[in-house]
Order: sequence, then structure tokens, then C-alpha cells
Amino acid sequence: AEMEAVARDFLQPLGIDHWKNNMGPRPPGGPSDDQLKGLSEVASEIGMRTKKYGVRLSLHPHMWGPMEREHDFRYVMAHTDPAYVHLIMDTGHNVLGGVDVVKMSDEFFPRITEFHLKDTFPQYRGSKAGPTPEMHKQKSVYASVGQGGGVDFPGVFAVMRKRHFKGWAVFDIDAPRPGDGTGTVDDNIAASVNYLRAKLGVKL
Repeated sequence: AEMEAVARDFLQPLGIDHWKNNMGPRPPGGPSDDQLKGLSEVASEIGMRTKKYGVRLSLHPHMWGPMEREHDFRYVMAHTDPAYVHLIMDTGHNVLGGVDVVKMSDEFFPRITEFHLKDTFPQYRGSKAGPTPEMHKQKSVYASVGQGGGVDFPGVFAVMRKRHFKGWAVFDIDAPRPGDGTGTVDDNIAASVNYLRAKLGVKL
């Protein structure tokens, strides 16, 4: 009821048509199918309510969250109504979770409302476990677009172009850390912009 009220009283008046949801922390040992079933049921109910106001509930598969791994992702997608439950793909988090972001973006394209564009590193492709929060505290597992080499951005953009994506695709810039060699936030944004122009042929 609280989320329905936010959609009605806040998001709809601002013309917002989708709503990113991270779904909280990952249960110890990963979610059971019963937990994923509960998540699916609640998401479908919320999505049905928010859609009345033109707001598409958009789940955000995320490291250290309940939809981190491909099994979690597929279970929730299979047990929710496509009319009410949508997706925000996050290129960095998806790869960190061992997900083939190009394949999944193509497969679930009709349900995608937004792409978060960030990179990670090649060692995490196909990972069965992924980095821990402690590892991320020591050294960021994220990188700006095209700067880490872990995400197949040409493949992701090929899907967007082939399927004529019309939603949002946003730079997801993690704050630079002292001494990490990436410079300022502006430097990170510039690196992302230059990669899109030079490597992906995006006209900005």
C-alpha cells in the first residue's frame, strides 16, 4: 500500500513511467525457491497496483541482493506477470553475478525499462561466486564504461540497436577512490563518453 501511494502521489505527477527496485539484501546462503516465490508474488502485486498509475515496477538484479545469480533472475521472471513486473539491467552487476548480460538482455528485452551502464573486470565473467562486499571495500569491483574490460558493451549495444530500445540507458558511475588512477568523477564520465563515441559509434 505504501508503494502504491508513492506511485500515485509522487511518481505519476512527475511523469515517471518506471520505478527501480533493488529488493533488499541477499539472504544468507542465497534465496531459497520459497523466498524467491514470495518475492515474485509481492512484486506482481505491487506491479499490478503501480501500473494503474502508469508506473512499471522494475526489478534491479544486483550483487549481494536476492536476484544476483542467473537462477534467481530466471525464477523471478518465470513466476511474475510480464504485464506487471519489468527489469532494469545493470551491465556491471549482471556480469559480477555470473550472468551473460548480452544473452539475458536479448532474451528478456520486452521487459527491460532501463540499462545501467557500468563496467567490471574480465575475471568476473561467468563467475560462480562473485566478489564479496569485503573485496569491494578493498578495491572497487566497478569501472566506468569500457574501462574494465569485463562487460561486452558492443554486444549489449547490438541488442539495443537490433531491438530498437527506446528507454533510458544511463552511466552508473561509482565514486572514484583516492589513488585508484581514474581521476575525478568528471574524468570517469569523460572516459565513458569517449568510449561510447570511439568504440560504439554512439552519436551524442
